[in-house]
Amino acid sequence: MIRYTLAILLLFLGGCASSDIDERPDLPPETLYLEGMEALRLEKYAAAAERFEEVDRKHPFSPWATRAQVNLIFAHYRKENYLEALSAAERFIRLHPRHAYASYAFYMRGLIHYRQISSAYQDQSRTREALQAFEEVVSRFPKSDYAWEAERMLTLCRDRLAEQEMVVGRYYLDREDYIAAINRFTTVVKTPIYRVTPYAEEALFSMVLASLKLGLDEDARN
Repeated sequence: MIRYTLAILLLFLGGCASSDIDERPDLPPETLYLEGMEALRLEKYAAAAERFEEVDRKHPFSPWATRAQVNLIFAHYRKENYLEALSAAERFIRLHPRHAYASYAFYMRGLIHYRQISSAYQDQSRTREALQAFEEVVSRFPKSDYAWEAERMLTLCRDRLAEQEMVVGRYYLDREDYIAAINRFTTVVKTPIYRVTPYAEEALFSMVLASLKLGLDEDARN
């Protein structure tokens, strides 16, 4: 009998706790959205994300929902919650591929990848993903406000990829593995997106040096 009474009491308390959680009144979407924008202004990004998510969840068909989805990308990005930011960006692209803010979502997808790029001594898969995302911004939205910025970011991505090739090439050169070194330096010199980087001149000089070490004087002169 005592156990039965305790079980009823626990269920009652659980019900009270649930009602306490839900006691926040349903605010209009505009109010929630403005609260989110104010939280952004105050750099309270977690609170902003909560408000924008609430707009999207409770008022999915209101005109404020789309705006909330856009700002949710930014809120997660500023919190450095890159996984959530990327998910929000990709969701917006999937739901609104032709929206006026689609170019922003595509650009943010590239920027999120870029912020996670490792040093030139590590794997560059994020750099390649960022490169592809920024190329998509330029090709899809050439007249958008983000196309010029995407072009600038593309330059940085190409520089990083060329730098990694140089890191590996220098390693082989130091180890006197000249054939492997020449292959890496040739990649920088002959690949269109690399040969416009600041590393192309060093790569060409290093090819000459490696060729001379191998006794390939004619190749060095060429």
